[in-house]
Amino acid sequence: MSTKTRSLRGLLVVMSALAVFAAACGDDDDDAASDGGSGGDTPDASICVGGEFSTRPDGLPGLEEAYGFEFPASDVTALDEDSLVYNEVDQGNCTFGSIFATDGRVGALGLTVLEDDEAFFPPYNGSLNVRTEVLDEFPGIEELFAPVSEALDDATMIDLNAQVDVDGEDPADVAQAWLDDADIPEDVDLSGASLTVSSKEFTEQLILGHITKLVLEGAGADVDDQIGLVGSTSVRDALTSGEVDLYWEYLGTGWVTYLDNTEAIADPVEQYEAVRDADAANGVTWLEPAPFNNTYAIAVSDENAEALGITSISEIKDLIGS
Repeated sequence: MSTKTRSLRGLLVVMSALAVFAAACGDDDDDAASDGGSGGDTPDASICVGGEFSTRPDGLPGLEEAYGFEFPASDVTALDEDSLVYNEVDQGNCTFGSIFATDGRVGALGLTVLEDDEAFFPPYNGSLNVRTEVLDEFPGIEELFAPVSEALDDATMIDLNAQVDVDGEDPADVAQAWLDDADIPEDVDLSGASLTVSSKEFTEQLILGHITKLVLEGAGADVDDQIGLVGSTSVRDALTSGEVDLYWEYLGTGWVTYLDNTEAIADPVEQYEAVRDADAANGVTWLEPAPFNNTYAIAVSDENAEALGITSISEIKDLIGS
């Protein structure tokens, strides 16, 4: 056999080996794509959650109990910020994620919201919470914010949130632009009132905080801006201790997290009345809630929803086998 022939045969052997290796790698990639990245026969069922959701009774612990499944600890990633969950799910780093229903990124990123078929999550309609003694002194606050609350439906909040999280606008600018377009009547005079406005730190809360601040200032009040406190309990404690006077809270959060109830009330009107009546003893008045319902939800990327054939939360149990 000539040297030239041996060299050609050696080259063919190497090329054949490379082809086999490439095919094997391609098969692994196909398997990973089909099982959500687990590389095995069982579909991936990892979940990314916000820090609060990982511990709240109306979050992951309660969800798992209500649906009768439990994610292995190794498949749960608790992130410091809720906002980080969306990209993790979109990029496939987690199969599922805890999200807010009125977040503008749900549609922008192409996420599928799973049906809460056990009706675990309570209504999370937003309501302006006011310290009762403040409302007694300035009863015009309730009249002032009635049309504001009425105008904040799901479509409006999704759009406002998207302007910040998708388009990169400033929450204060978004709040001002909405008020300019919404033409909210300002027939209440709060001249001489000094009020402290607060909110939580995520986008929707920042927008609501700035709307509240601007409306109060438009009515003549002097406003101390404490918008953007970190964590639900921080803002709630600031309200009940008198450090702040008003901020927007959610019915489900009040009912489960602050009032220590374990079972949600599905009807939003009944839920509102129950929270309002129970929290009166704590010196907190819940004004009539807005139509928007920023409920917690579980989302999956559109691609994974199709690949896994999943549409509801109860179907997660089949994936994780518990």
